[in-house]
Amino acid sequence: AVDTDGAMGSSLMWPRVLAMGAICVYGSAFAFSLGPIPNILTAELFPMRAKSAAMAASLGAQFFFNTCVGMGFPILRHKIGAQAVFTGFGAVCFVAWLFVNRFVFETKGASLEQLSSKGDE
Repeated sequence: AVDTDGAMGSSLMWPRVLAMGAICVYGSAFAFSLGPIPNILTAELFPMRAKSAAMAASLGAQFFFNTCVGMGFPILRHKIGAQAVFTGFGAVCFVAWLFVNRFVFETKGASLEQLSSKGDE
């Protein structure tokens, strides 16, 4: 409902507040869980002489793919619809989860030498 002065009525404010709250919760949860994983793995897996180049490559890839998602989402949403786009993103996340569970090994408590030998296997 639009008031006579053009302002949105209070009956339509709660979905906006709920959406903003959900975005904040998602951002916080991502920052404490999956978000830092590429940086943590890069810092743990590479020797000191290669860490700066590895971190640069990791962060460059993150920025590149974030840009692809950010710029591609409106185009894909317009072409195939929001449900299909989010289903596709969900499928990519599921495949990434399978990859991590299959190929990324545990690094907790391991020395750099142990990690290097494990990566060569």
